[in-house]
Amino acid sequence: YDQNDGTNSQKFGWMKTLEAEDFEICADYLKGFGNVHHTLEKMDSKVNQMERGCESIYAQIDSSYSSMETFLERLHGLQLEQQNLSKRAEKVEKFIKKYQLSEEEKANLNLSHKENLDESFFKTFHRLKEVCESCAFL
Repeated sequence: YDQNDGTNSQKFGWMKTLEAEDFEICADYLKGFGNVHHTLEKMDSKVNQMERGCESIYAQIDSSYSSMETFLERLHGLQLEQQNLSKRAEKVEKFIKKYQLSEEEKANLNLSHKENLDESFFKTFHRLKEVCESCAFL
């Protein structure tokens, strides 16, 4: 009986056992790595979805910014127009005040309601004369 023959068989058996265990460890590692790889693919997909969402949001922000610029320009134009119209309204109001008799002044000139001519009639008549003279310069 050869002693080496038993030892070699024993070594060969251990090697087979170790190889089998290594194979199981590798298989478990590959299975675990496959799960990690699958999870990373899912994450990559989610990141891509988020990126597309962010791009959409950026596009909306750019569009809103452009719309806001247009709105602010229009607002500024309307404010200038309002200032001009206010100035014109003031001028028209001054013109009317200067060249038109008030209701009270018109009533002062209405002789059908007066029994005698009083000071208000002459004051109003004088103002009417001034208005007529001023209109001659227009």
